[in-house]
Amino acid sequence: MIEVRNLKKSFGTQPILDGVNFRIENGESVVIIGRSGGGKSVLLKHLVGLLRPNSGEVKHRAAERTPVAVRAPEIRFRVSGRGVV
Repeated sequence: MIEVRNLKKSFGTQPILDGVNFRIENGESVVIIGRSGGGKSVLLKHLVGLLRPNSGEVKHRAAERTPVAVRAPEIRFRVSGRGVV
């Protein structure tokens, strides 16, 4: 679950987020759409903790997750007379 309460963010005198409120339950799918410069990326950066709001809060409640084995992709390089290919 992710809950956003009265989230406000501005850069200088320019307000970007002004009192955003929503709740996303575990398993729910959400799409964020809006005009260029409308604050979509700023909102996402708050959700993952890259930005701190001027006021308001973002709450996370972890869901139970089934462990998934993750394997790094194999990358191969071939050296030729022209450099690395």
